[in-house]
Amino acid sequence: MAFGTLFAGEDMKTMRWLAVSLILASAWGAVGCQKVDSTDVRTSGVYAEFTVTEHSTAEAKVDASLWVGGALSNTYLKLAGQDHLTVYVGSAAYPMQGNSALFQSYSAIIPYPAVDTELRVAFERGPADVSAPSSTVIVPGLFALAPLAKTQYSRANDTLEIDWTPFDPNHVVSWFAVGVCVQMFSGNDAVDSGRVTIPAGTLKKPPLPGPDEEHHPIPPDQCTADAYVTKSRDSQVDPAFSGGTFTASQTRSVSFASVP
Repeated sequence: MAFGTLFAGEDMKTMRWLAVSLILASAWGAVGCQKVDSTDVRTSGVYAEFTVTEHSTAEAKVDASLWVGGALSNTYLKLAGQDHLTVYVGSAAYPMQGNSALFQSYSAIIPYPAVDTELRVAFERGPADVSAPSSTVIVPGLFALAPLAKTQYSRANDTLEIDWTPFDPNHVVSWFAVGVCVQMFSGNDAVDSGRVTIPAGTLKKPPLPGPDEEHHPIPPDQCTADAYVTKSRDSQVDPAFSGGTFTASQTRSVSFASVP
């Protein structure tokens, strides 16, 4: 696995093109999306996507989307009849509420667990169909970034070390650093060791605007940059579904002055 990825030059243009493409695709999907009542679809035909993210340091948000026809489908399931989604943490139950502005989804707010905790999402149905009560994930417990060793780092001469506690090799860590004077640099799918080390000379100033980017600002030599660390756990959805994904994650950030 490569240490990290530096986005520069043509890569940055590609990233911007992809961002625009995703926005256009999302808008097109919003226009073409459909909704069907859950009472018209068997559980075996439902694809489920569940995520858990921090809502604050005290709360987490659990989101659920259900599709008919797989992950690339634009047909969303709208719960009807006796069908409902519930989040369980231990003996506590949190009914999920529907959100239908553009796409049909469901969410619940729960207290954020201080330590690694199993969370379960249950798709509970009436007697006419099979329930899917056992989609589970381990939610990473709260973690905190340690203060940096200093407030200012030279991109050319200083090694940047970001530490956090607690850490757990069972977690996966992704991270990135970015600023108006720092090209985005990232690392993904690293084992959680409690530290990310970015060697001196790794972070770079963004390239000057190209001939077709005359309206883009010239990057400054120094700025306030930010580093973000995300811890996550992946799991499986209930086998009664046709398929799906279940991910729990939380992110912390730290700022520093970046100079040449």
